[in-house]
Amino acid sequence: MNKQRSLSVDIAKGIAIIAIVLGHINFAYPHLTLVMTEDFLFRLWHVPIFFILGGFFIREEQLNQPVSWFNKKFFSLYLKILYFYIPAILLHNVFINIGWYSISSTDPIINVYSITDFIKHILLTICLAGREPIVGPMWFVYVLFIALIGLSITSWGIGKLVKDTQQRQYILFIVLLGLTTVSGILSNKYGLTLRRFSNVFTAMILIQIGWLMNRKFCFKYDNLFIAVICAMIGFEVACMLGGVALNANEYKDITQLIIASPAILYCIMYMGKKIENTLIGKGLAKVGRESFYIMALHLAGMKICTMSLRAVNLGGVHS
Repeated sequence: MNKQRSLSVDIAKGIAIIAIVLGHINFAYPHLTLVMTEDFLFRLWHVPIFFILGGFFIREEQLNQPVSWFNKKFFSLYLKILYFYIPAILLHNVFINIGWYSISSTDPIINVYSITDFIKHILLTICLAGREPIVGPMWFVYVLFIALIGLSITSWGIGKLVKDTQQRQYILFIVLLGLTTVSGILSNKYGLTLRRFSNVFTAMILIQIGWLMNRKFCFKYDNLFIAVICAMIGFEVACMLGGVALNANEYKDITQLIIASPAILYCIMYMGKKIENTLIGKGLAKVGRESFYIMALHLAGMKICTMSLRAVNLGGVHS
């Protein structure tokens, strides 16, 4: 298990974070007759499998202790969000001055901040509602933190009512499926979406699926036939339903989340186990171990690359 965690899972994280970066690059991906290339390459699965991986090594006994669970995630996730978000807010006007933000943007948050604005946005960040563009991808960590706390409270509450462990697991999944169904219908059929709330339920069921895959069913991710079947499922769903945008809780069908995403993750884990002892595998694992920092800083890195290209007259377009 330790080897699997340090290599195969890190390789999967590395592939997923690379896919997220590719998704944020302003590149015209080719469109095939059957499928939009970017849907199959990343949009269908890159964020969902990060949530699934977030449930891989959860221990049920920890999950059922909400207070200690909150304390653990407060230090490992919440404070790390603030470490990046608050400096980004304090540099907001600097980013405008150096051209990283355009005040002609339609985004209402991009304007010169006053002292009052700085205080307001820092308070919003502390209250899990930060929206600083340069660290925009950190919405994922916000939602992951809230989802993990919500999952712990839900599991603990069900445990108080149901003593049988097997029944408790079934009921937890049914409750999460129901919450995800309701939030998905409200978001995608009626346009009623509360960011950092509606997608929390989506994240919770994906985390639970990760726990089921790796803890309950103990998948080995080493069966070629299953990997081929999973690849076919992922391709078919990408063709028929396209990608998802979990930042806004946008998806066409819940099968994209609870069937296609785990299927594609199985394929990635299968490949990861095959290459874990190679130079490429070790490189991807290193990327995966640093995925939090890549998530937080890759937009800033793109801006620096753009400025560098323009400095030597090689062009470059703002991301």
